[in-house]
Amino acid sequence: GWQVRVDGEPAEIAPTDPDGLIAFDVLAGIHTVTVRFGETPLRLLADAISLLSLAVGILVYWHISKLGNSANLPIYQFTNLPTYQPTNLPIYQSAILFLAILLLASKLAIVDRIETPFRRHTLQPDGSLLGVEHSLGQPYADSMTLVGYDQSRVSLPADDTLRLDLYWTARARPTARYQSVVHLVGPDGLRWSKHDSFRPRGYAGYPPTDTWDPGRYALDSHEVEPLPGAPPGAYDVVLTMFDKDTLAPLSVLDEQGQPAAPTLTLGQVTLIAPRRPTNPDKLDVRRRLDVSLGPVTLLGADFDRDRAAPGDPVLLTTFWRADGAGEQGSGGAEEHDLTAHLILQSSDGSTAAAYDLLLTSAWQPGDIWRGQHLLYLPATLDTAVYSWRLTLLPIYQSTSLPSTIRVTAPAHTFTPPPVDIETNARLGDVATLVGANLQASNSSITVTVLWRAEAETHTSYHAFLHLLDPQGRLVAQSDGVPANWTRPTTGWLPGEYIADVRVLTIPPDAPTGAYTLSAGLYVPGGERLTAPDGADAVPVTAVTVPTQ
Repeated sequence: GWQVRVDGEPAEIAPTDPDGLIAFDVLAGIHTVTVRFGETPLRLLADAISLLSLAVGILVYWHISKLGNSANLPIYQFTNLPTYQPTNLPIYQSAILFLAILLLASKLAIVDRIETPFRRHTLQPDGSLLGVEHSLGQPYADSMTLVGYDQSRVSLPADDTLRLDLYWTARARPTARYQSVVHLVGPDGLRWSKHDSFRPRGYAGYPPTDTWDPGRYALDSHEVEPLPGAPPGAYDVVLTMFDKDTLAPLSVLDEQGQPAAPTLTLGQVTLIAPRRPTNPDKLDVRRRLDVSLGPVTLLGADFDRDRAAPGDPVLLTTFWRADGAGEQGSGGAEEHDLTAHLILQSSDGSTAAAYDLLLTSAWQPGDIWRGQHLLYLPATLDTAVYSWRLTLLPIYQSTSLPSTIRVTAPAHTFTPPPVDIETNARLGDVATLVGANLQASNSSITVTVLWRAEAETHTSYHAFLHLLDPQGRLVAQSDGVPANWTRPTTGWLPGEYIADVRVLTIPPDAPTGAYTLSAGLYVPGGERLTAPDGADAVPVTAVTVPTQ
């Protein structure tokens, strides 16, 4: 029922999570904002029913009182009919009042405290929950378990909302407060829904997870809205559970109880054509272009950054409208695919990089859709300012995009620095772990791991350095993008040497003994790269941990 107007015009509002505050957009400048609470059709109907019930109650009470005060009225007796005694009315009124109190007490003391076909507090002995559409029993770290979920539909218009009801339980009391978010992810691995999933109207939030006790479950409901202009197709429904304080994702556990991935794919949903034509003003285009390119109009093209390093990813979002100027097939759709040929140009007009972006295979005149494209800058780029130019194929109409990107290239080393410990272990076709230099103290170990790039890659691998005790248990670790997050593997040149300095803190209670340092590369949430012998971790050296 809340309504917001900015300068007299209605504004879209949304609830914040988890507070439920009213949020709306206001452009820069001075504006008049009006917020008011109004009625909804459902609330008006409820008010009408309440008023009618009140009127009926007053009428009944007035009628009973009138009969009760009619002591002087004659008492008519008919054959085989009981005699009506007005003096008995207070007894009937007391009985009705007693019955109302009894019903209310029964609800609070009995009905609300036991399980019924309409209400269940606890799980089944096997940990499942009756009536859940998709039963999972998927364990997470920190004793969390996803019991299952309900999905409102498997197909919906692109301008509609998907509802999911998640059911969680705890194997033991969790140590942190967690919150979940659900996204739609396309075959390209990109997010195709809004940044946050929203709570349905009337949803009552669950208590903080660090107060949960085993044996009960919590309902966690979400509404997922596709991005305006999302093209039809199949999308994965992906769940992420994260720590509300640190925003760190909570790991999904595999069958062995080990961390497997930060996200969980619940299922799929198919987006179909929207119910209403997409409004271009609702697309959130930062730079409106409205450039006609034959059968389509490029409404806008937004890049997510204007500064980058070689190898960095750049997300391009394009917005298109089909004008129907091209040749049409019998079904009204284009008979050929449309491809946007994107060029990254140097200041002298030469091509520094080129990308072919498949836009669509079929469209109808008047359709508006969004494209998302993850572009990787070549690792060979020099420090300079570059511009973008787009050509539509096979129409061969071009336009310059009003966006530039400043690339700052790091220093590259092709001469191998000296190392005290040599390993020369190749991991996949990506890199070789050449060796390491080591400095140890009683409380920490500083290790400089030396990598040599073997090939360019569009995958940003994380490097790990682990300290294992004599039983092979993990004692200390350092993971992340090499060189303190400044040299992603997407920017490595073949033959280049990269020094990655990492510090491991030895736990104070670590017993004295021989420990092992191991290193490697992995995809976050995915597999590790392996050596020729199949090992996914390279033993670097043995370390003796002294008594602290």
